[in-house]
Amino acid sequence: CFLTKEYSAYGKYTVRLWDARGGGAWRHVSVDDRIPCDKGTLRPRFMKPHKNEVWAMLLEKAFAKLWGSYGALDGGLTLCGMQAMTGDRVFQLSCGPDGAWTRQDLVHLSGAGGGPGSLSDVGLRDTPGAKPLSPEELWAALARHDSERALLSASINKTGQGG
Repeated sequence: CFLTKEYSAYGKYTVRLWDARGGGAWRHVSVDDRIPCDKGTLRPRFMKPHKNEVWAMLLEKAFAKLWGSYGALDGGLTLCGMQAMTGDRVFQLSCGPDGAWTRQDLVHLSGAGGGPGSLSDVGLRDTPGAKPLSPEELWAALARHDSERALLSASINKTGQGG
């Protein structure tokens, strides 16, 4: 997603992100390397980089610019980031109490939340016609997506439920 592939002596970088709002389009987002820091320090205010890596903070800044502010990113879904970087349709699989896995697609709801561009206008919707997957079917689906070089991630919530 970085169009600027090398260090920029001018501190200017361009990132290509998919903006799914309004039908979807690739956006070229230009950012500089002036990263917001805590007052009186050189500690980045938001993203905490690993060692001296800058790329993650630049990517976060591009997301903030695309969505309108750093504050607009608070509470966002990981799926939004995956979609913005890949341009693909994204979904999650969640395990229910019966052990079956159900699919929910990421959707962008026009005007449902905090105004234009708000991450509160993003949600999950059950996939019409998708049947729940058994654990065996889940592993087969994951193997298929992995062989297709799909971006995969896993998480678990406080109650121990996977997603």
